[in-house]
Amino acid sequence: MTIYDRTEKLVSAFLPNKSPKSFRFDGFKIGIDADPVLAETFNGQVMMLTCFNLISRFINNISLGKIPDVPVLGGPHKGRGNLKKEIGEIVMQVNPDTALSLLKRDESTDVLIALGRSDCDSAFKIAINSDGWIARLEEGPEASVDCYDCKSNPIGAQVASCFASAEVFKHILKLLGSRNYAVQNPVQSICFSAFDYSFDSAPSQNPELPEELDLNEVILVGAGAVGSSFVNTLAFLEDVVGRLIILDFDVIDITNLNRYQIAGWKDVGKSKVNVAASFLSGSRLEVAPIGKSYESFVREDRPDKAFDTVVSTVDDNAARQHIQSDLPRQILHGATNEQTCVVSRHDFLHDACLGCLFYSKSITYAERIHIETGIPLEEVEKALTTNDPFSNIHLAIMVKERNVDPKIFSQFVGQPFSEVYAKEICGVLGLTLGAKAEAATVSFVSSLPGIFLVGEIIKDKALEMNQFRLDNYLQMSLFSLKANTPIIRKKDPRCSCLCYEPIMIDRYKQKWMNVLG
Repeated sequence: MTIYDRTEKLVSAFLPNKSPKSFRFDGFKIGIDADPVLAETFNGQVMMLTCFNLISRFINNISLGKIPDVPVLGGPHKGRGNLKKEIGEIVMQVNPDTALSLLKRDESTDVLIALGRSDCDSAFKIAINSDGWIARLEEGPEASVDCYDCKSNPIGAQVASCFASAEVFKHILKLLGSRNYAVQNPVQSICFSAFDYSFDSAPSQNPELPEELDLNEVILVGAGAVGSSFVNTLAFLEDVVGRLIILDFDVIDITNLNRYQIAGWKDVGKSKVNVAASFLSGSRLEVAPIGKSYESFVREDRPDKAFDTVVSTVDDNAARQHIQSDLPRQILHGATNEQTCVVSRHDFLHDACLGCLFYSKSITYAERIHIETGIPLEEVEKALTTNDPFSNIHLAIMVKERNVDPKIFSQFVGQPFSEVYAKEICGVLGLTLGAKAEAATVSFVSSLPGIFLVGEIIKDKALEMNQFRLDNYLQMSLFSLKANTPIIRKKDPRCSCLCYEPIMIDRYKQKWMNVLG
């Protein structure tokens, strides 16, 4: 196994008729240069650090432009040394075999990323910059994006870096012979708002970040690729406080390094949650790393299920269904599939819930109860139709078929069957919904939803920004940027979380009545 295994799977999707003997991006050189003035700003440094972090996970030959001898201004790298030294350490931590050299003005590179502007020439030049929530990108021989008196915000800067990395990846695929339409067509020019997900040359909304952001309590389920990006972006927000619980039972392996922004080769074999907590050690957050699955955490630590905000980055449908069945006040969800990422927000009352996005098959309410409890389908249908009470016979079947503890459910014997299921059983016993697939993706794809999820947290916690929260689904292809806009996904009657059932909606309202008002 190597750091490039998962990336090579994505490359193969665009070059399916070629059988590589080695990683096909070997031999390509990328230059990254910055306007010296921009390199001394917070946004400029975030872009530079992020570009090197992302690019070094799929390119092993990088040239660094002339960078002023300045300290790192903020975020997880603050206080560790000067900017140039920190860049070198990031690249070597990702892959110590990377060739990192100084960029010369007349040096030939396959692609040059210019932060702001660069006097160096390249066969293909990408210029990026950011202003608050806004990310800008231009492509062409004379490409430049000037912005010096800009609002400090890591989100726009990191999004711009993701876009640039995607264009680098596309261009190399093109040089390798891919005939894919998106690969053959660079974006040329783009202005994107990570605040409202709009593409507009003159964005109307670009607010300052809050002076202090209190998360209260947020539960991050999954410290993998998207989860590590979420942690990475949080680490650049120095004025964020509150409690962050991070759940994941897995350890880092070498194939994760192609997209885990907070991990390097020295972290292989370490617990994902501990690596994430260590990365946030310089922040003001209270971080609780818990090496458990979501299911175990609920059962052993938080049976009350009183979760205000859950950030779901797991790639397991059973866990997604379980999270939604526990009815948090809101769920923020991020996922990837090859070159595409998804971000969604769910409050159970309005539009699609998380279960609507990941139903296993079309099943009825009765079928759902049958699958989860083991009670015969005919008996379930009868009990629902005639409003029969939950009986000792039902309980005995659950004990036999699902190995439940009879003490937990015996107190509900005699109550209406439908109410017992909706209020006490649904989501508790779990539901198997399919196997986890090995990801074919790359750093910039996994990074983008994590960045957007932090943006959604900011907009939720800052009351003046509430109206700009995602409503409720965004799917974005990093290879066809301008084709993406937010949409509203409607409730799906096939959803096994039953978000369309009045009894489940009432259960959610009762749980959060003090918050909903």
